Amino acid sequence: MKATWITLWIGSLILIALGDEMMFIPAVHPSISIVGRNQIDVIGKKSIFFDWSGIQIYFNITNTKSVSIDLQSGGTYAVSVDGSPNSILTPGNASKVSLANTLDVSKSYQFMIFKQHEPSSSGTAVFDGIWIEKGGSINPPRLPSERRLEWIGGSVTCGYGIKGPYVCNGDSAAKQYETSYPSYGGLVSRSLTADYSFICMSGLGVTTTDSKLSDYYGKVMANGKNVGPYMFQQWVPQGIILDIGNSDFIAKPPATIEQFKAGYTKFIVFLQKTYPNANIFNVCGPLISGPPCDSLKDMVASFNSSSIYYVDMQKIFTVKEKGCSGHPNEAGASKMSDIILPIIKKALNWN
Repeated sequence: MKATWITLWIGSLILIALGDEMMFIPAVHPSISIVGRNQIDVIGKKSIFFDWSGIQIYFNITNTKSVSIDLQSGGTYAVSVDGSPNSILTPGNASKVSLANTLDVSKSYQFMIFKQHEPSSSGTAVFDGIWIEKGGSINPPRLPSERRLEWIGGSVTCGYGIKGPYVCNGDSAAKQYETSYPSYGGLVSRSLTADYSFICMSGLGVTTTDSKLSDYYGKVMANGKNVGPYMFQQWVPQGIILDIGNSDFIAKPPATIEQFKAGYTKFIVFLQKTYPNANIFNVCGPLISGPPCDSLKDMVASFNSSSIYYVDMQKIFTVKEKGCSGHPNEAGASKMSDIILPIIKKALNWN
């Protein structure tokens, strides 16, 4: 499937030559696309900060044998070249990490660096730019898709444990197997050639959890205490997929049905006011079932709206479709994608 990304480009045309061999291209260069919510350094106006899962850095270069990236971040990043998986990057505190050093100088290469982990696992990332050989060039960025999807949820949406076995020996081990790229949100979006964004965190819920959706949804970054509010109208999705409730009902103490309905209804009303033309798809499952899902189905019906949908994913996995702690593995994510894809296509008339 063709990968496409939510694209925002901003900044300066400045290129800085470093010595006789390498040239620095700052992160704010207009031909570098930053995918998803991000914040430009308000002081230096050169660095870009982000922390949500699924953030992507996207650029196309030519006439250079090597390319490196200046990226400081916890967690890991998947690197693809011309749409094909290439390597896994673990930046850490390094200021310069090699992406490739055997490129054909006569060819152009499209790079995508995909943030695999959620905010609690990676902290705040700092992206300063890339290096290419002196005499190389960076090409114009791709045009953004006219289709946009936003995926909101907890650990399932983030791809928690998606590459792991059923038993992962604790939360830290499960997060080592985490990546939102093969999650059901990633699969559906790429199938529809839609740009997409993730707002997800393990434990995210609408009521009694430590990570309340209402505390985070309006933020540019989950970890950004001193970052201003997110400007919603800068990127307006046609479809919003909401998989919230798993964490509410496994919390200690768990939410009551009444608490869940009140918190969930309030958030749907907020989404309607913020994005009045968006379709909202409300998923129940795969980690919970029964009364919570009955409640959500009734709640969706109570809105009496042709743009609000209930999507049932209760008890859909076999043992072979489960990764860490009963979360979907890649086969499970594929099954989730198969369920919701035709619903989104029909609702948005995306053929």
